[in-house]
Amino acid sequence: GDHSGTYLGKCLNGEGIYAILDLQQETSGYLMLDITACEGTIVRIACGEHLNDMGVNTAADAGFYCGEIKCKKGRNVYMNCIHRTTGRYMQLFAETDDLTIHYAGIISESYPVDKDACKFKCNDSLHNKINKNAKNTLIMCMKEYYEDSPYNRMWMSSMNARIQMLAGY
Repeated sequence: GDHSGTYLGKCLNGEGIYAILDLQQETSGYLMLDITACEGTIVRIACGEHLNDMGVNTAADAGFYCGEIKCKKGRNVYMNCIHRTTGRYMQLFAETDDLTIHYAGIISESYPVDKDACKFKCNDSLHNKINKNAKNTLIMCMKEYYEDSPYNRMWMSSMNARIQMLAGY
């Protein structure tokens, strides 16, 4: 994807490299990586809504989504179609200096709706931006069930979900 906000660097301890990718907006879907690495290279992945101290918060209590893959020699294409993840930012850590990132991102998964069915236009650009973000969040919560939050993947009680769907959809 368009990672115009990508930052690459060496780990401070000198043991590897990292990349921070700006996905340009909050995205919910399936993790996809296309990388070239040496045999046995471990790549750790973290996704989140914001950056703390120039990185995705990977503290265990922060609600982050993190995983790791162990690479074979050469090109590795990985897509996890079972576990959805959400975030605006993705951070990759690799315990090597020899890694090529061909693609890293979240393949969007959303319920098929007409995203332009609800028209909203206002002279206030802040209200237009709030509407765009609210619509994006609603669409990310529309699955085969209704989610309370795409980031936390919270399932709602049936009555709360009913009211949210009737009002939101």
